[in-house]
Amino acid sequence: WVKDFAALGYRQVPNLYANLNVLKDPPYPPQIEQRLEQARANPDAPKGFIWLTVSWQTRPTEDPESKAKAMTLVREIANKAAAVGWHVSIYPHTGDSLGTARETLKFLNELNHPNVKLTLNLAHELRNGHADDLLAVVDEVKDFLSVVTINGADRPEKGKIFGWDRLIQPLGRGDFDVFPLLQKLQAIGYTGPIGLQCFGIKEPPEQHLAESLKAWRAYCERLSK
Repeated sequence: WVKDFAALGYRQVPNLYANLNVLKDPPYPPQIEQRLEQARANPDAPKGFIWLTVSWQTRPTEDPESKAKAMTLVREIANKAAAVGWHVSIYPHTGDSLGTARETLKFLNELNHPNVKLTLNLAHELRNGHADDLLAVVDEVKDFLSVVTINGADRPEKGKIFGWDRLIQPLGRGDFDVFPLLQKLQAIGYTGPIGLQCFGIKEPPEQHLAESLKAWRAYCERLSK
């Protein structure tokens, strides 16, 4: 069914999702090198990004030496990506060393590399208690923002952690209002890709993708007004 993405109304952006973990050997998968080599061999193809989750410690222990090693490796990947016109977008992932956009922002300010950006992932921000201050988060990270992922979701009750089945639903479902986030992205002049998070959704892809696209078009109509 992947070949039907375009027919459903979606546009695919070249990317690779990978994990960097300094506690593993090797610390990142060979697929990164392979994907960048493919990009090098096809210079006229659309440019993309490496989606990178980052780990260097077992929470809550802080390990400055391992963090420094993680930064060295991120720079290494970013330099290789820059050589083929790609960039690195760090993907905050709950449970990893960089689990939220704010944690990633601190890392990026310290890293200070022009080819390393940030992904704002709605589901992971909600999982980490940022339902009420999400728009403030956008303002804080806007200078690094290169990718956004959205989906339908329920708003977590204060002090509660919802499972992914409630935090990742087809767009338009759930009681968390995604529209203010889209308004904020429009207000800050964000022009990068907005991806649809589908992890764990059980319905047939043709069904939930069509449902989400219908909701997306409705949001776009509201934004145009």
